[in-house]
Parts: sequence; structure tokens; C-alpha cells
Amino acid sequence: MKIHHIGYAVKDIEKAKTIFEKLGFMSESKRGGGYITFDPVRQINICFLHRDGYRIELVSPAPSSAGTDAVSRIIKKIGNSPYHICYEINDFDNTLEELTQSGFTMFLPPMEAPALGDRRVAFCMNPSIGIVEFLEE
Repeated sequence: MKIHHIGYAVKDIEKAKTIFEKLGFMSESKRGGGYITFDPVRQINICFLHRDGYRIELVSPAPSSAGTDAVSRIIKKIGNSPYHICYEINDFDNTLEELTQSGFTMFLPPMEAPALGDRRVAFCMNPSIGIVEFLEE
């Protein structure tokens, strides 16, 4: 298991991207060009940036979500902020099973993530550390 990224909930992905670029981060282009991926299932926009071996994920509500997506609720509650850490795991199904048996509660079951090459992700909550995303290696 290794850290893949830290997720930031942001109201305006373009403004946040510009600020992180001023801090030396570089956008990661997606297949087909561009930097922002729309996730139609979650109704969010996603942009990955990296610097010195660190990757961050900017996540903003898509205009079509009308504020009903989870990211809008996070922003309303705590503002623009980091809100999850993502671990890449190689034995996805078995590791998720072990984690849910040891105190993690899955609140978004495995589903394909368009911004991550359609690899599966699952979101869990742990009362001691908060939201954790798990990414299929």
C-alpha cells in the first residue's frame, strides 16, 4: 500500500490550479489532452497536479450537480480544504475486506474512476483518521 495522492475539495478548480502552480506544482495531462476530467457518476471535476514526487487531486463540484454532490457538502461544511488521502493497493478486493473488518466503514463502494484510467476506487471512513480513498493498483 502506498500513498497515491491527497484530495482537496475546492469551489473553483481553475483558481485552485493556478495557485498550486504558483507553488511549483505542475498539472498532469489526461489521455486526449487537457487537465480536468469530468466524473459523470459523482458529478465532479478532477485535476491532478504533482511536485517533487507528491501528487494532489483538486476536486470541485460540476456545475450540473447543483450542489447535490458530496464535494459541495464538504466545501459548505469546512471550505476549501484537503479532505482525504488516497492509498493505492494491489490486492484491492481482499485488502478492502480486511480493512472493513478492522474498523473502516465503506461509504462509497468500488466503482470506476474516469480520472484514474477507470481503475476502481472505494471510499471509507475511519473515526480516528477521517476519509480514506483506496485505489486499485
